[in-house]
Amino acid sequence: MNIWKEKTQIIVVLSVLFLLIMCILLGAFIMTKQANMEGGNGSYYQSQDEEKVVLDFYTWGDEGFYVNAIANEFNQLHQNIEVKVHLLDTGDYEVEILDMLETEAKIDIIGARGISKMVQYKEKGYLHDITENIQNSNIDITAYGNMYNNISINGQYYGLPTRSTCWVLVYNKAIFDRLNIPYPTKMTWNEYRQLAKNITEKSNGEFWGGYWIDWIYNFMGIQQSNYLYDDDLQYTKESLEFLYQLMYEDKSHMTFEEIQKREQDWLNNFEEDRIAMMPQGEWFVGMILEDEKQGKSSIDWDLAPMPVPDGQEYNTTLGQYQFAGIVNRCKNKEEAFVFLKFLCGREGAEILAKHGMLSAYTNDSIQNLYRLKVGAKNTDVFFDARRIQEQPVYAAYSDLTEKFMELSEAYFYDNTPIEEVFDAFIIEREKIIEKYE
Repeated sequence: MNIWKEKTQIIVVLSVLFLLIMCILLGAFIMTKQANMEGGNGSYYQSQDEEKVVLDFYTWGDEGFYVNAIANEFNQLHQNIEVKVHLLDTGDYEVEILDMLETEAKIDIIGARGISKMVQYKEKGYLHDITENIQNSNIDITAYGNMYNNISINGQYYGLPTRSTCWVLVYNKAIFDRLNIPYPTKMTWNEYRQLAKNITEKSNGEFWGGYWIDWIYNFMGIQQSNYLYDDDLQYTKESLEFLYQLMYEDKSHMTFEEIQKREQDWLNNFEEDRIAMMPQGEWFVGMILEDEKQGKSSIDWDLAPMPVPDGQEYNTTLGQYQFAGIVNRCKNKEEAFVFLKFLCGREGAEILAKHGMLSAYTNDSIQNLYRLKVGAKNTDVFFDARRIQEQPVYAAYSDLTEKFMELSEAYFYDNTPIEEVFDAFIIEREKIIEKYE
């Protein structure tokens, strides 16, 4: 009897232990699942559906090396969500993405270059309103800086900022050393013009004093908040005249015809070691660091503030956000917003900083990560800059910019008088604005 009693006691003890272990495991499972659902800033999310949700994210090719890194880390942290990155041609991105949006192609998230493109996509009905998602989330919108207040469309938000662009002056330190000329610092555009001319003459044409990429012609106007829809376009006109002087009068800059003839992009031109200065943006840093990593570049470069018009406050420059938004026909908008928070929040910002890219979301820690990645360069020019938004929130602005660029080329290439160029633009501007009214 004693033996049976002992066996019974052992069985009872083992049963109690078994139940206790199962309770502990069940509690741990529930806590883990809850943590995955909450995930701080949306970093860890477990879909209610057991089947994996696949999100297709389309953006332009230049974004590839850091967007893929962000998507890969997100996918590792989320068992039931997978983000697939699709890269379209950088030069033709807007045309290609609009073509795809007009079809039944599966697109869940898209990148947008600037607020005017966001407005355009919204007006066509392609973007999902995420205002309520933002309000119900724990995103620290103050981390996006002062320009965040200028990106709502009629009080609603249709995307979150990914990167923050900021124009500065890039220069080749070795050229200044060879010519025994002090490195550039804060200066006006007229001082920049004289310095570029001096470098070209002093080097007997061995070096170009400067280089201007043919992306934006109304830079001086923007620095003075003079936009293409304004009645008075004097500052914008001065921008074109200034570029003409640099290229065709001073001959201190490669002309647009020469740039096209060489069939080389701006980074290759700089890495040829023949360009002393180049107004550029924060994207330059990430791209040249990538080339250095691959052994394609060994240029000794640094950064200075963007030159300013006479009388303008130093450190005034131009910039804008790049965006990502959820497409209206996305079937998994909740999961898409989880990725959007990751891409545009602290986690994505840290990955961008580690790739030498300037994120829209920033704080002291992220800025220090950026400085650590870039090294002994004057990166504070980005953080000290007073940026004027490159594009206003205006539906027609993208079309206005394209038409202005098109007509301006007649001034550079065909010697069309500048007054004729602006008279033609005023006429075309009215037609464009009428289309959006």
